[in-house]
Amino acid sequence: MLIAAIFIISILFQAAAFIFAVRLVKVTKGNKAWFLIAAALLLQTVRRAIVLYYFITGSSPVETRLGNELIGLFISLLIFTGLAFIAPFFYSIIESKRKLGDSEALLKGIFDNTALGIVLLDRQGYPVTCNPALTVMLGYTEQEIKGVVFTRLVHPEDMMKDTVKFRELLTGDRLNYSVEKRLIRKDHKVLNCKLTVSLIRDDGKVRYVISIVDDMSDALRSGAEIKKQRDIAKKYLDIAQVIMVVIDRDQTVSLINKKGCEVLGCTEKEILGHNWFDAFIPADIRDDVKTVFDQLMNGEIEFVEYFENPVITKRGEHKIIAWHNTVLL
Repeated sequence: MLIAAIFIISILFQAAAFIFAVRLVKVTKGNKAWFLIAAALLLQTVRRAIVLYYFITGSSPVETRLGNELIGLFISLLIFTGLAFIAPFFYSIIESKRKLGDSEALLKGIFDNTALGIVLLDRQGYPVTCNPALTVMLGYTEQEIKGVVFTRLVHPEDMMKDTVKFRELLTGDRLNYSVEKRLIRKDHKVLNCKLTVSLIRDDGKVRYVISIVDDMSDALRSGAEIKKQRDIAKKYLDIAQVIMVVIDRDQTVSLINKKGCEVLGCTEKEILGHNWFDAFIPADIRDDVKTVFDQLMNGEIEFVEYFENPVITKRGEHKIIAWHNTVLL
């Protein structure tokens, strides 16, 4: 009975080892080595089961010895233990590969779909790869961009703008830097861009330079247009022969025209940023006018389009002004 029990335990260990091997075949996506190991363990399990059958029926053609079976049991235990230890290692490798694949897919999605241009340069300055946004931005195909040193796409006057910063990047004094440069499109149009530059290192050595390109041309044009319109509006305000003043919610002056400065006898600098009521409203009505202003700003009273009240000039003179008011939302 002892030998039969040893047979059964040995078969169970080999069957369990076979199951581990089959799982590893699945985990490694049909790896041939694990497939052969699983097949060998299955055959060994079947062989032990046949020997057990012969032993129980008493028809075994070979003499069964206790010592040999104990050795067989020990070998089965070692195989099972080895696979039990190695299986989690393979599972962790597969999980790491899965996470790496997910990260690569995420990075590729960002790389391909971001509105910013991205280019990866080798140590000679040649593009290794670039994203679709950069090809659209510059009007070149990816292959055309790869075929030239990237500095050839930079406006000649801007090539040396970041020499010091790039040297500091190489020495490790900074992790990255930003610089404004003009890039030249394929159709020879000039783009005003902001480049953010960093390095990719391997064992401390520079492998690649990565540059993120932000086309600021539209923003600069919009800013210039806004400034132009603001300057035109300011000229209109200055031409007008009436006082125009903008008072913010905190009671400070944010804008006043030329006529307003003349009436008050102050320069624009002496008025802007100052509290209108403290500086230019007579003390005897100041608190009342402040209260009305605050109530108006808080929507507590109805808006009054026209009223008259005095102002104090720089010389201390009181002048009655007829005001036409409006609220700017």
